[in-house]
Amino acid sequence: MKILFVSTRPGLAGVETLIKRMISYLSSLNDMDLTILFITKRNDDEFSNEFVQFLESKCDIYYGVDLLKTYRKLKKKNFEYVYAFSLFPLVFSLLLGRFFFQKAKICCGVYHPLEYCWKHGPKSYIRKLAHKLITFLPAENIFFMSQLTKEKHGLYMTRDFSKSPLIPIMIDNERFKKVVRKPNRQKIISIGKIVNFRTYMFQMVDVCCDLRKNHPELEIEYHIYGDGPLQTKLSDYIQIKRADDFVFLKGLLSYDKLETVFTDAFLFIGCGTAMLEATASGIPALVTLCPSHQPYTYGFFTEIDNGYNLGGPIPDAKAYPFYNKILELYHYTPKEYQCLQHLSQEKANLFSTEKVMKDFITKLKETKSIKVEISLFEYTTIIISYVFWKGMAKIGVESILSSRYCEEDRAF
Repeated sequence: MKILFVSTRPGLAGVETLIKRMISYLSSLNDMDLTILFITKRNDDEFSNEFVQFLESKCDIYYGVDLLKTYRKLKKKNFEYVYAFSLFPLVFSLLLGRFFFQKAKICCGVYHPLEYCWKHGPKSYIRKLAHKLITFLPAENIFFMSQLTKEKHGLYMTRDFSKSPLIPIMIDNERFKKVVRKPNRQKIISIGKIVNFRTYMFQMVDVCCDLRKNHPELEIEYHIYGDGPLQTKLSDYIQIKRADDFVFLKGLLSYDKLETVFTDAFLFIGCGTAMLEATASGIPALVTLCPSHQPYTYGFFTEIDNGYNLGGPIPDAKAYPFYNKILELYHYTPKEYQCLQHLSQEKANLFSTEKVMKDFITKLKETKSIKVEISLFEYTTIIISYVFWKGMAKIGVESILSSRYCEEDRAF
């Protein structure tokens, strides 16, 4: 199989670590010819460089900004499939399909409940085109990461996605099962980019303050790993709440060093890939609502119904205050805690690399060929719109790009 994967840029985030795992597995198969196209070049930092070095050992890498060099070589590849990881890579893929890969089946993965169907924030041509794309592609070519993500797009688009594959984010279970656990009862952790839809990072500062005040014997600490546009704001909030003695911003964490953090964590709070990897190591996890105005959780990962839902608003699901669920865990006996660790690992097995990737390959073969119907005018307009909103964001104006993942409950 000749597959071209298209993503925005190399780096250290959920999609990038997913790409790394997918390429690692697929490259081990005999009949795979893999290529990755990043629209923009990587940042010159340790994490991006490590990421690219790994990929270069497994497949070919190209960058969209190297116009002549890139497309001259890509045109010769005769790809069977082109798989995009988000909105702008999909636009890029369709443009490539129009001029270079007319025979390739173009597909996309949907890794956020609002990727193509957000309603909050400024109106924009980008939003109109996003809606058009998700209704234009055959349902078989749209790979949803969870039932929630599929249902939200179906609701907003009034479209039947029953034929769309449900392919969850997968993790290297075998790697994290090897973590030797020595839980430190004081240590609660979160891992992820500090961005506006991760409201729980701010809310947990308040929760920890209340727990320290009402239950000083627990001596709870909250360790946050990651960076992002709201890092300074979160740091300031910690200072305002006088919580810097027990809430710690640890900065970026190399993907290769996750085990060192998982070894002694007592509880994980968050969603997505990092949560799966934590539970695969045996760490109990509280699933967050992203975003939420209240410090609430859907409960422990083991309590969430299947459907591969890993966070975000889940219609009709019961939510609990973080404070109450954290205290509940601290009242567990050692045997009950050990049982919860085991159940967490069992559920994480649903997301094992081999199981998910076998399903992915099967569903990829069932995708359909399409005739690209996006005009050159539309491509030009979305590029101009993208540049415009990027500029607005730099001068402090809320942009469609920064607000599209911030849908509020009233939207659905």
